[in-house]
Amino acid sequence: MKPSCSGMGLLEIFLAITILTIAIVPIYTHINRQTSIALNTEKMQMADKTLQSIKEEMVGTPFTTLAANIHTLDTMKDAQGKYPLTELFYPVTNPAVVVTQRKYKDFVVSGFVWFVDRRSDPTQPLVEDCVQADLKINWTIPEKTMERTRSFMIVSPK
Repeated sequence: MKPSCSGMGLLEIFLAITILTIAIVPIYTHINRQTSIALNTEKMQMADKTLQSIKEEMVGTPFTTLAANIHTLDTMKDAQGKYPLTELFYPVTNPAVVVTQRKYKDFVVSGFVWFVDRRSDPTQPLVEDCVQADLKINWTIPEKTMERTRSFMIVSPK
C-alpha cells in the first residue's frame, strides 16, 4: 500500500506565506501613507483654525488694552523692538491651544507683536497707533517641519 499524500507540504505552506506577504505589504504601505497624510491635514486645519482664532481675539481686543499688554512685556523686547507672542494676547483661545498641544505634542504657537513705526521724521517720538502681528504654528512630520503663518495689522481707531 502506498502512503497517502493528502496533506500540504512545507514548500506549499512557504509559497502561500510568500504570496500573502507580497500582497499585504503594498496594502499596508498605502494605509500607512494615507494615515500620515490624514494626520498632517488634521494638524494643518487645526493650525489654521487656531491662528484665525488668535487673530480674531487680538483684533477684537480694545487697542488700549492691546497696547498695555504689549508694554507689560517691555523686558522681553528684542533688538528690533518686537515682543514675543504670549498667551497674554489670546486668553480665550489659549485653553483650546493647550488641548491641541496635549493631543499633538509637537504643536508650537509662536510669533511676534510690535508697534509699527509710521513716522516720516525719525527724530519725532514714536506714535503707538499701529500694531503688527506675525503668528506662526509649527509641527513636525517625519523628516520635515511644517509651518502655518498669519500676519496682520491692527490700527488704533481715531
